[in-house]
Amino acid sequence: MRIDNAYLVNILILLIYVIIFIAVNYKVKRGSVKYYILIGILIGFGTILLMMNPYNLIPGFIFDSRSVILSVGGLFFGPISAIIGSLISIIYRIILGGTGVLGGIGVIALSSFIGVYWPKISKRLKIYNDYVSYFLFGFLVHVGSLSILLLMYRNILFEQFIEIALIFLVVNPLTVVAVSLVIGLQRKNYDINEQIKTQRNFIQSSVDGTDTIEIYSLDANFNYLIFNAYHKAQMYRFYGVDIKIGMNFIEIIENSKMQKRLKENVQRAFLGERFIRESQIESNHERYVEEHYSPIYENGKIMGITVFSYDVSTRKQHEKLITYYSYHDALTNLYNRRYYQEKLDNISNQNYLPLSLVLLDVNGLKVINDTFGHIAGDELLINVGRSLTETFGLYGDICRIGGDEFVVILKKTTYNDAEEYLEAFHESIKKLNVNGMPISVASGLQTAHSFEDLKTIFKITEESMLRNKLMDKSSVRNETVSTLVKVLYEKNPREEKHSQRVSNICRLIGKKLGLKEHDLRQLEGISSLHDIGKIAIDDRILNKPAPLTKEEWDVIKTHPEIGYRILSTSTEYAEIAYDILSHHEKIDGTGYPRGLKGDEIPLKARIISVADAFDAMISDRPYRKAMSIDDAVAELIRCKGTHFDPKIVDTLLDVIEEKYQRKFQRL
Repeated sequence: MRIDNAYLVNILILLIYVIIFIAVNYKVKRGSVKYYILIGILIGFGTILLMMNPYNLIPGFIFDSRSVILSVGGLFFGPISAIIGSLISIIYRIILGGTGVLGGIGVIALSSFIGVYWPKISKRLKIYNDYVSYFLFGFLVHVGSLSILLLMYRNILFEQFIEIALIFLVVNPLTVVAVSLVIGLQRKNYDINEQIKTQRNFIQSSVDGTDTIEIYSLDANFNYLIFNAYHKAQMYRFYGVDIKIGMNFIEIIENSKMQKRLKENVQRAFLGERFIRESQIESNHERYVEEHYSPIYENGKIMGITVFSYDVSTRKQHEKLITYYSYHDALTNLYNRRYYQEKLDNISNQNYLPLSLVLLDVNGLKVINDTFGHIAGDELLINVGRSLTETFGLYGDICRIGGDEFVVILKKTTYNDAEEYLEAFHESIKKLNVNGMPISVASGLQTAHSFEDLKTIFKITEESMLRNKLMDKSSVRNETVSTLVKVLYEKNPREEKHSQRVSNICRLIGKKLGLKEHDLRQLEGISSLHDIGKIAIDDRILNKPAPLTKEEWDVIKTHPEIGYRILSTSTEYAEIAYDILSHHEKIDGTGYPRGLKGDEIPLKARIISVADAFDAMISDRPYRKAMSIDDAVAELIRCKGTHFDPKIVDTLLDVIEEKYQRKFQRL
């Protein structure tokens, strides 16, 4: 075949193979062994086709473009493809035979080798321009190939050297450049497309990965450009429509007010504005959405808008609760001090006058808290708040402005009307109680007839309330103590009889010790109240028919402190509260609650301690029968000097001996 015709055939074969390589790139998964084996086989058969259409220059020698396909194959498809293609090519070249077999094999091996290692060579040489890199690559492959042939066959090739040099140093290197550029460009386009596909999948996965945000894009006609899975699911949930790209978003919306809102927002975004809009759902007023609108630009023009839609219903509910409790008391649900202060500060309308202000202070809250716990105290405040609402709710604003303080703002209410409401309130709370304790509330009332009066109305009302509270203070607190004692005895009649007996024993001991009548009466009073703290102890513990556990004993041991707190709130009982606190202390310091010892314990508390223990021993208890007098006396004598004051024990023994006309052995 003439050289020019052979060259054209070689070029045609190379062109066909470039097309095949491109097709294989898109049909077979790149990176797999299968892919590289297939490319290697294609390279091998390509070289066979080329060797079947050689340039007939010298008999016994086969000149063609196989070095192009082998080197380019090694460059773009790596060692596996290069090795397989080279082996096929070598086998076929051996089959063809001839003088130049060994040279042909050398050219095949060198072409593939340089092709595989050229990326590393060009990187080390820092060649980054594709045209320069491909030309140097092709030139190096064919200079090396020509050198092999000249070293082996220089005498034979000398006569055709010019034609051979032209092929190896000009034609084939330029062919390498052309083929490499085509395949390289195709590889870049393929990689770019794969990257775009990966990014698209990543973005789609990202937007589909949320189940709280609806994301969708619309064109100027409100047709879908794209949407995430959550928006698709929500549209099916609320409208029963399985949306598709190109469908009209607005036409799916059924509520006309919602349609109008969404259209206006989309059109506003198409004007180039980015904005956030929070809206109440027109078809469900309990739902709120926050929508972020952003225009999509392409070549400087808006080609669509993207909407990010969040359901913020839960957040709105929290905001409403925060707003509600910033102006309301969490316990009673009445208005709080902040509301009251802002209300008074903002009264500037004649329609409020006359304005009456009722200030109320709940009596005994501390006693209730100390005796029955804060749950009972909360119940007290709730009951007062409920009664205030029932009485004043239709006429004004009720506020809790402190721990036990309430205020009622009554607009356009005369003093007489407000006084009538207040009397009705006091009547209503007479029917209420907390754990058997009646509810008592001190109150003050004042009416403002001008805006000037508003500046001083609270102070005047407070003074009125305090005067009433001071007048009632002593009687209320004393009545509270009496009521607590009554409630205790009603809960546990055994305690009443026990207190009476202890009181009698204490008087006899005190008389023997030479106490004056005033002290004897006080001792009787203390002893009758010594267990008042048990009002706060659970009846199941007080009446348990079995020995108490350690935890239950710990509860029982709190009653001296509770009794102290109850009595110390009343001026009448404050003097004896310390004795109540100390009546379970022991001489050796092992008692409770403070571990006092010896004379640190008040005398009256020491007397009560002995009398209380003696009566407890000779009386029936839920968990045991009464002890005999002899056993009780023996126990007193055993504990003399450790638990009990020895002098008081001896004095009690004198009393017992006189009563029973017998002597007891004393240590």
